[in-house]
Amino acid sequence: MSLYVNGRFVESVDWSGSWYADRQLQIGATARSGEVRRFFPGQISDVRLFERVVTEYEVGQLFQQSPIVKGRWQFEEGGSSTPDSSLEGNALDLHGGAGIGEYMGRVDLHALELDGSTGYAAAPTVPADTSASFTVAGWAQGVGALEEPASLVSASGASESAFAVRYVPDPDDPGWGEWQVALPDQDTVGAQVTRVRSQTPHHAASWTHVAVVHDGFAKEVLLYLNGQLEEVVCADESEPDCAGGASWAENVHTFQATHSLQVGRSRSAGAWGEHWPGAIDDLWFFQGALTSRQVDYLSQGVSGAPTTVP
Repeated sequence: MSLYVNGRFVESVDWSGSWYADRQLQIGATARSGEVRRFFPGQISDVRLFERVVTEYEVGQLFQQSPIVKGRWQFEEGGSSTPDSSLEGNALDLHGGAGIGEYMGRVDLHALELDGSTGYAAAPTVPADTSASFTVAGWAQGVGALEEPASLVSASGASESAFAVRYVPDPDDPGWGEWQVALPDQDTVGAQVTRVRSQTPHHAASWTHVAVVHDGFAKEVLLYLNGQLEEVVCADESEPDCAGGASWAENVHTFQATHSLQVGRSRSAGAWGEHWPGAIDDLWFFQGALTSRQVDYLSQGVSGAPTTVP
């Protein structure tokens, strides 16, 4: 007999004393010696019974919220806005000189082109609840060596961005830097911010697939670069130059962004900034946490891929 909690295996034990129960099914209590007792003080939802063994994969699927596509912007059409390829129809309005570049896309022909100072794209609503499980993924390419931090995509509240996917240049190594996702725990100035960082240097001018997966049940955030999680393990903890780390974090608390979706900039202390200088392509937003296999599929950059959950 095996026990799983929140979709994850805990323990198995041998059990040979099973017998046929021919009376009532109890939910929220236990029947023993003809007496109902041990009443559960709380809420119970979505109880399911199967007349077969459920596989470990199926257990995980029962726990995980099945992802739903809440937005996909392929940046193949421009003007005052660029359309949403999903059923939500949540078009992004183009501002500050933002436009669709010609013959520069990573997945198909075109991409969103931003100048790093005034250009950005925005939707009036955030496609998904950022306090629950969500995934955002897309391609980014900077113009040359970035000198200042820049935001790829964010979801704004009244004062802060509930999450901001950022590139932070290395001041000692021009052209190189780290990808980062910043997640304040509340929409106020001075909120506690969790920062999940890439663990290897990335060149700003190279097309990079960036995906952020927030598992609202596990309170976990994972940052994928080109379909991979990154980890640095020090062979000898006494090495002064070794700084171990990983591109994920646990015990992460987020808030629900209620203002807008921002592509190419973010909000901090009520002010807009960190405009992205370069191109963005094939941006996806899901309600729900994608698996590593699903993220890997998106990172392949398949031309003409349908707007469905991978």
